Amino acid sequence: MKKSYSVLLLCVFLGIQTGVLGKVWAKSLSGTELFAKCYMQFTGLPLPLQHPWKLQIMAGTLRGEQACVDLLDKAELNSQGMVSSDSESKAVLNRIYEFHRSWFEVGVFNQMQNFAGGDVGHYGVAGTSDVLDSTEPALAITYNLFSSSLPHYSQVLRTSSGFVAQREVDPTINPSFTGNNQPYQLLFRSATNWNATTFSGSFPLAFPRIQKGELTGIKPQTQNIMVPDYWIDPPLSQASDTNLRARRASLNTPGTPSEGSISSFNFFDSMGGGLLGFQSTMLLNWGHEDALLANGSLKLPRRWIKNMLNTMLCKELPVLREADVVAFVDSSGGPDVAPFREGTSCLQCHGTLDQLAMVGRNFTVARTEPGNGQRVSGGGRKSAAEPNGITSRNSYVMGRYSVISDPGYSWSSTPVANFHRSQPRGKVYLRTFSGALVNQPVNGLAEAGAALSNIDDFYQCAAKRYFEYLTGNEVLLYDRGDSRFANVTKSLSTEAIRNRLFIEKLSRELKATGSLRSLIKSILQSEYYTESK
Repeated sequence: MKKSYSVLLLCVFLGIQTGVLGKVWAKSLSGTELFAKCYMQFTGLPLPLQHPWKLQIMAGTLRGEQACVDLLDKAELNSQGMVSSDSESKAVLNRIYEFHRSWFEVGVFNQMQNFAGGDVGHYGVAGTSDVLDSTEPALAITYNLFSSSLPHYSQVLRTSSGFVAQREVDPTINPSFTGNNQPYQLLFRSATNWNATTFSGSFPLAFPRIQKGELTGIKPQTQNIMVPDYWIDPPLSQASDTNLRARRASLNTPGTPSEGSISSFNFFDSMGGGLLGFQSTMLLNWGHEDALLANGSLKLPRRWIKNMLNTMLCKELPVLREADVVAFVDSSGGPDVAPFREGTSCLQCHGTLDQLAMVGRNFTVARTEPGNGQRVSGGGRKSAAEPNGITSRNSYVMGRYSVISDPGYSWSSTPVANFHRSQPRGKVYLRTFSGALVNQPVNGLAEAGAALSNIDDFYQCAAKRYFEYLTGNEVLLYDRGDSRFANVTKSLSTEAIRNRLFIEKLSRELKATGSLRSLIKSILQSEYYTESK
């Protein structure tokens, strides 16, 4: 008896250590339990008692796993980018879209750095959320999942098109904005209406407003409205010098931040690199106030790169080892040397962020016009306290500069003159989860997006996000060859290692097929999903 008891204890001990015991004793979910689980995850609603698929499962004519797969497929978009009109299909589309929104740290325009929004205050930029969709990056991923028109997941970082939400307009969150029965208009600065101190008027253009309400479809952005003029200098509130302001009578004025800027471009153009180059993505994540000129040293859009690496590659900085950045240390002690170039600690973050942020050097946050962006049909302005008659507003827009030089790639520790007008060369420089060093030169956003989409971590990150959402199992992804994480690696349980290996398997399949739906289906059909803990 004692011997049998000892053997039993030994088996229990070994089972706990290896993770086998949990697997052996795990309870397989019944077909109806499985369908109820995925139904809640995919729709946000409890499974109806008399759902026809539930009855088929109970009758033995449909498997629970297949019912989950079929439910996911109900959100497939047709050739016009629309989902089926039944409430269940729309519920799946909206639930998964909201899940994709959760990937992004910055999700609404008032989270922009130094955002000046709303109707209150002379320098508000109230129209941004009327004409640009802050959820566009999530729309891109959702479109990739449910449309056959963007067949490979890599296109999320490669497509040259933005995306538009098609919605059932909800009047409670999308009220009419047609003061004096005039169409909605976006205001652009008008040099002809400029005097020495202020604008007396602006140039209005009719603009489509984004729809707000329940998502019913997604389509590629095809709208084309040319930007006639815009404001690329600091807001008027920061420009108290009347003489300086008087010189800003037109875009491209020598000696001002607008010199060398480009006008006459499509307001809805993507800048390349998939969602990296959506105007909405760049505005939300740029991390700098209006009219900042990149100088290759202290002034670069690091927040944009930091957030994109975290969202799309699950990267938590630093992602370089000390040996990777020793060559970048500048110990000259010069007055213009960026402080973070004086030692390796800071460089382990900046070595990744700065070199990739250089591809955004030709852009800056601008405004369609510098005032409070409110205009009535009679030509004057009114405040939020007098909303009747307001027919137009202004918006943030990504200003851009023409390229006049190509000195080749370098990462200077001191400011570079006219850096914002040089060829946008940069570098993808980081360690992967497997410990490999990526050192890939790129030229512009399109090449940057393509380079990131070639890295295995891009696919592992997607697999991790869906796996954790569907199963509740956490997966740790980090540079396993970095000595800083040696203790973490030693402390990993057998289950944690097993989870990571499963994620790696899923990511290899995703990279090969490009199909997010196949990835999700693989999780649904795995024991991670079909068995209860």
